Amino acid sequence: MSYSLRSKSKAIAIAVLKEEEGKHQLDRSISCSSTKTTFRKSGKAVSSNNSHSMQSSYGDSLKHSQEDVPSSKKMKTITSKYIRTPNKLKSLNVATSVCGTSNGGSCTPEENPSLAKEAAPQALKAPIKVEYEDANASTDVKISDPLSSWKPVRWMEQLNNIRSMRASKTAPVDTVGCSRLADKTSPPEVYRFQVLVSLMLSSQTKDHLTARAVTNLQEHGLTADNLISTKVEDIEKMIYSVGFRKRKAEYLKRTAEILVDKYEGDIPSSVEELVKLPGVGPKMAHLCMDVAWGKVSGIGVDTHVHRISNRLGWTKKHTKEPEETRKALEQWLPREYWSELNWLLVGFGQETCLPVKPKCNACLNRDMCPSSTAKTKVRKL
Repeated sequence: MSYSLRSKSKAIAIAVLKEEEGKHQLDRSISCSSTKTTFRKSGKAVSSNNSHSMQSSYGDSLKHSQEDVPSSKKMKTITSKYIRTPNKLKSLNVATSVCGTSNGGSCTPEENPSLAKEAAPQALKAPIKVEYEDANASTDVKISDPLSSWKPVRWMEQLNNIRSMRASKTAPVDTVGCSRLADKTSPPEVYRFQVLVSLMLSSQTKDHLTARAVTNLQEHGLTADNLISTKVEDIEKMIYSVGFRKRKAEYLKRTAEILVDKYEGDIPSSVEELVKLPGVGPKMAHLCMDVAWGKVSGIGVDTHVHRISNRLGWTKKHTKEPEETRKALEQWLPREYWSELNWLLVGFGQETCLPVKPKCNACLNRDMCPSSTAKTKVRKL
């Protein structure tokens, strides 16, 4: 059994579009073209003489209805696919078009009473609804840096244990470290210069060998002016105990000339200027700022600090270079601990956490260190 719906014309009233402030209104009327559709009982159409398909005509309707919409807003249209019939709701593909001056007259029931009777029984279940979204709304999503809130597990407990193991101050760094070699009784600029020289000589050299070279230079007269007047070969002989002595002798000579020429024999007071000197890297610059100037600009990371930080799991991921380790540590370690960290870890690395065969059984962190090889180790963190 099939139902037939015939109508010569259908008129559909357009919903009034209003903005939030009520400044703009858009009235549109939609009329339906003559439709002839035959339905089976299943609800599927058998034939139709619609002049246009729903998709094309609906797209034209939407295009016309958006002409007066403010450009600063986006429009999304929600339509009802249902039309009320005397018996029940049936799903229809309705072809629509926007009425305008080109249609040759009005098309609303109010303006054309002859259409009122035909339009009333078959009104849309729900009118077309147009919603606006602010095109200027921000779509930026703030993503927090995962490293900014990351901290190693039990790091404070590990640090306190290292402090306890370093309380005796028996490591080489405690007696002949770079901070101990400069003559504190000399003028301030000379003292700072000697701190810088000690750091330059300590690169890839054990502390007691560095101390021997600094002592030889001090006996000669370790000032910038004296090094300028000293031949590179003579400087090399005085620092024979350090590694790469020939290159370091050249660095010392050139550095002394730069300091006298640009800084009146003193050393620069910033990391940016210090690293411009021959043979001075970030580690030396940060340590020099701390020891010579009393300013904490960063963590001094040498081979000991680099090695131990990775063993303890104090970096988010494994680092390959000391400078990479410094940046990783400074992301989470509170600044108040930066100054002491180098001294603590260097001495700890010289006595307990050795490069080869570390003494894990004697370490207080043996049960919480991820790299521990102690037999009494309980778990890795």
